[in-house]
Amino acid sequence: MNDQLLQKLKTRLEDMERDIWFDLQETDGEVATIDSDCLEDYASRAEARQSKRVALELKARQQRKLRQVQDALDRISAGHYARCSRCRNEIAPERLKIQPEPFCVLTARKSS
Repeated sequence: MNDQLLQKLKTRLEDMERDIWFDLQETDGEVATIDSDCLEDYASRAEARQSKRVALELKARQQRKLRQVQDALDRISAGHYARCSRCRNEIAPERLKIQPEPFCVLTARKSS
């Protein structure tokens, strides 16, 4: 992989990291709002619990994505971003543009 493409991918990942941090802060605010609502009746409390579950699941997905992006940035710094973490084959640049996973297509297929 050439340096120019690697730099573009790194910039994209850094932008994604910043966006995810922003989204996580928003989600934390939503969870706090749900927690602070004074709910009088059973239906409102049930709806609030469901909303909180959805918000917490969203937060968990955001945290997983953030870890994935940060891991990708670490792999770039270590000089092995375009290599599969399992088989060490090169990962196609097109795949890295879509998803910052550390696995080539063959390894990903074997895992699913």
